Amino acid sequence: MQEAEFYQVLLSLPNLVVDSVELSARRIALHCHMSTPQQNCPHCLRPTAQVN
Repeated sequence: MQEAEFYQVLLSLPNLVVDSVELSARRIALHCHMSTPQQNCPHCLRPTAQVN
């Protein structure tokens, strides 16, 4: 299992694809994108293409 795939499985967010991972001594930076153009926000249930 590759590192990006590991974090993708660990997060288990639908339609989220982890492109790359940057590890430093104090943080992990994940670079991601959505595999679909839009989906419903889990909080407000409105369609959105933004990932925060």
